[in-house]
Amino acid sequence: MIKSLKRKYIKINKKLLLFLSKKKHLTIIYNFFNTIISEEYILIKKSVKFPHIPQGSDFDLYVLDEDEFSKLVVDYFEKFDNYEIIFTESTIGSIQLDLLFKEKFVYKFDLFDSTHLPNLFNKSFLEDSLSKKIIHYFQFKKKKMRINIPSKAYENLIRFVEYQMYPEKIHHLVHLDKLSDYEKSELKVMVKKYTNL
Repeated sequence: MIKSLKRKYIKINKKLLLFLSKKKHLTIIYNFFNTIISEEYILIKKSVKFPHIPQGSDFDLYVLDEDEFSKLVVDYFEKFDNYEIIFTESTIGSIQLDLLFKEKFVYKFDLFDSTHLPNLFNKSFLEDSLSKKIIHYFQFKKKKMRINIPSKAYENLIRFVEYQMYPEKIHHLVHLDKLSDYEKSELKVMVKKYTNL
């Protein structure tokens, strides 16, 4: 009985520590986005769980320049003890930045600039989506935060293209099925304007 209680206590403590460490990491990440609000980036495919992103998840970002944005990330996290950024290259050649805490992976930043966007998009898509970005305001740990996201029309187009490329990603289809008639008409225009579909 005592061993069983000890195991439960240890299990609860591990879950609590994981929860608290996730909050700490996300606070630091969201503070980063607060400091670079004027930069040319957008967080795409914002999770329905946002801002409570599970540890191990990706932040997918369209950026004007992958190298410049990578430098911002590295410079920011250098200020914090026990954090490290590891550069990797995705299968399409874009930059992925793994965020480690005490040598353990916690989150990933997937960066995409114009050289690494899906071929289905035309050349004007990235600059237009960045120029029409909106600031998303949210609360996290009772603090006001903000992050750049695409306008609804661009977000819908990104999810549509992603679903065309990866039909197994049903959550994009679920998102698209919920669009109003106006949004569906708008999406048709966006598809014609920005893709070769």
